[in-house]
Amino acid sequence: MKANILLVFGTIFVLNLSDLTAQCATGTLHMNYFTSTSGSGTYDDPALGQIEYGFCLTLESFFENQTNWAHGIFVAWEHIPNGVTITKGLTGEQPTQHGSRKWIWIDSLKARNFNLPGIGYYVDDGDGNPSNNYGDNGLGTPNAKFPDLSPFCFVGHYTCGAPTAIRPWVTVTGDGTTGGWNNQACPGDIIKSSSGGPMNDGILIVCGLVLPLELLSFEGYYRDNVNYIHWVGIADDLFSHYELEKRNSKSLNFTVLQNITISPNAVEHQQHVLNYIDSDIENEINYYRLKMVEKDNSYVYSKTIAILSPSSKTFVQTSVFPNPSSDEIKIGFPNAKTTEKYILELINIEGKVILNHSVQIKGSNQVQSLDISKIDGGVYFLKILRENSEIEIHKLIKKAL
Repeated sequence: MKANILLVFGTIFVLNLSDLTAQCATGTLHMNYFTSTSGSGTYDDPALGQIEYGFCLTLESFFENQTNWAHGIFVAWEHIPNGVTITKGLTGEQPTQHGSRKWIWIDSLKARNFNLPGIGYYVDDGDGNPSNNYGDNGLGTPNAKFPDLSPFCFVGHYTCGAPTAIRPWVTVTGDGTTGGWNNQACPGDIIKSSSGGPMNDGILIVCGLVLPLELLSFEGYYRDNVNYIHWVGIADDLFSHYELEKRNSKSLNFTVLQNITISPNAVEHQQHVLNYIDSDIENEINYYRLKMVEKDNSYVYSKTIAILSPSSKTFVQTSVFPNPSSDEIKIGFPNAKTTEKYILELINIEGKVILNHSVQIKGSNQVQSLDISKIDGGVYFLKILRENSEIEIHKLIKKAL
């Protein structure tokens, strides 16, 4: 599932690209244990080193729409976190609730060979190839129950790499999708862990500090007289909402443009993509940041991005070189009149003026030097103001030493 939310001039448009699966299966997924080299597995104290975690699905019922029996209980390929290996847990291989078939374990190699959608347990009739077998029709068709089945257990193994929040997902399918029938009525129901683990919410935090929201990107650009703001995030159910904030170069304080609460079914560690279009850009530089608020009202800020917007007062008569530069830049004034005063302001990405110089230019084709050797590497804006308030702005890159 991916949610795309488009904000146009303060209006929110939401498109949920969720898989339209039938709700055939019900059950609970529990994270029953974890081990690690160190750490308690919480947001404040992530699990580190060699990590192992177990999780078990208890299948409760399966609606047999058009004789579409439960056939697969597995971790889908796309739901295995990067770097994680999934192996068989202590229970799961067992006789079916009804009939003479068996639930067997299919590892990654066999699942690939049989063209199955993931690693886990599938119903087999004795030939070791569950892709051509019927499923388990349980007790009480058409709404089958499975009171005598043991939980279907899995183990995840991970050697610390990128910090991440692990919440196991298990998919339950009917045999119309993964077995011998052609009926597609139950293509798969995703059940997410909701209990167990160090916080008893089915989530394990590993390999470093992780926020309930992970901001993957935040960027913006100017085009056709508007500023486009774009960001991508992954959130869990502790995340509340975004506040998009803005200020321009004539203001000291940020103000809130829009509060954005993402769709409730998009907050379970799934990517969401959001866009905002800002048409109120009369000023030449606009700064944007995200306030990311959790449900307990704690929050963090994103980086600040700056978008340079052409101004109706801008004139083009100077040049800045070399750019990028590591120690000194030169500003050329080819069209200056006799004895004109200019103010040079160097502004960082947060909108703070870090250098301010006043210069007198006598005649055209003059060059003024500006020492930038003591400032940090990064992106800056050089604002050039003339006495009559006309301005020119250059984007400047200071190379790191």
